[in-house]
Amino acid sequence: MSLRTIPLFDAGNRPTPFLMRQWAQKGAAQPLGLIPYLTRDKVAEPHFRVLWAKAFPTRKPLPDEALADREGRGTDAFWDVFF
Repeated sequence: MSLRTIPLFDAGNRPTPFLMRQWAQKGAAQPLGLIPYLTRDKVAEPHFRVLWAKAFPTRKPLPDEALADREGRGTDAFWDVFF
C-alpha cells in the first residue's frame, strides 16, 4: 500500500494523525495543530504557509494549487514538496 493513498486531511481540513506522524518524522521545526490548514478548495490557508516555512525552512514553499483531493489524500503537488 502506498502512503499516498492514506488521507492527510480530514473532512474539516485538519491534519489526520497520519500526517501529524509524517510531519514529525520529517523533522519539522514546528508542530502541526488540530486546526484547519486548507481552504474549502483544498488550497493552503495563509497560516499553513507561514507554519510550513518555519517548520521546513530549507524546502520549497507550498504550491498555490490544491494540496489534497476531496477525500483528503495528498496531491502530487503536495507530495513533491513534502518528500
